[in-house]
Amino acid sequence: MQKFVLSVSLSLFVSCTVSSCSVSSDALQGNTSNNPASHDRLNRPSKISKLSFKRTGGFAAIPIDGSVEFSDRGAQVTSGARYTRVLSPDEIRTLEGVTDPAELPTLRSKLGTAAYAGSDQYVYEIKVVMQDGNAYSASFPEQPLETLDKLVPGLGKLAGWIGRECQKIQDHNQNVK
Repeated sequence: MQKFVLSVSLSLFVSCTVSSCSVSSDALQGNTSNNPASHDRLNRPSKISKLSFKRTGGFAAIPIDGSVEFSDRGAQVTSGARYTRVLSPDEIRTLEGVTDPAELPTLRSKLGTAAYAGSDQYVYEIKVVMQDGNAYSASFPEQPLETLDKLVPGLGKLAGWIGRECQKIQDHNQNVK
């Protein structure tokens, strides 16, 4: 696994990770047309297996993290041992189709130095792991959702969902104490 790190400013850290995937020897030799199953597998986009997220910063500086595990039976979000929630079918469809995870590594070059995070801004870290083993990560400061959508189509919608879920986790944790 290669890890690319770019430090844009003292208060913004952007990290992108891309894992390699395996390809059959037939595909390497260009013989995928003889094997329809292989051809279909190589051209079909992989589904999301796991979405991990973390929100740091903010006025109270309380870090919140969670993950969504996807399966054939549905998906559920968890945070620590105290928060678990089953996602609705509409939420699952939204998260699976909101953005192309392979676009996340492009965020680091599109943000620029003007997007630095202030001391009271949230910073989000997300990692998407696909069923084929590919993983894509990005870190970014809180931005207007429209701005994120312009940088990486669908990222604003994903960031909005993550922000709302982090708030649900924080509210739940405060009520459980």
